[in-house]
Amino acid sequence: MKFTIRLITGFFETSPYELRVCTGKLILLPDNDPGNITAIGDGDVTCITLTDGKTTRFEISAGELSCQGFLQERSELENFLGALRENLNTTILCQYEGGREHA
Repeated sequence: MKFTIRLITGFFETSPYELRVCTGKLILLPDNDPGNITAIGDGDVTCITLTDGKTTRFEISAGELSCQGFLQERSELENFLGALRENLNTTILCQYEGGREHA
């Protein structure tokens, strides 16, 4: 499954990426450099944290690699979580911020 994301690449800097959730792995494809592919196997992932607030933020921890960013479409949270659960064997933490909308 494919998701349009903004990956945090520097201090107050984000870059557009496509995140593919595949069976047993995650693939990060930068929009501006499609040949620079990063694949992360679910055996390398120690934890994925999702935080839903004004934007849906995520952090992927995999050994020394840590990727942070947010989904372009906040409404994709349920699909994103479902794809992660179906395709990866790893810990997923979900945090919800906000009031009535998230109850």
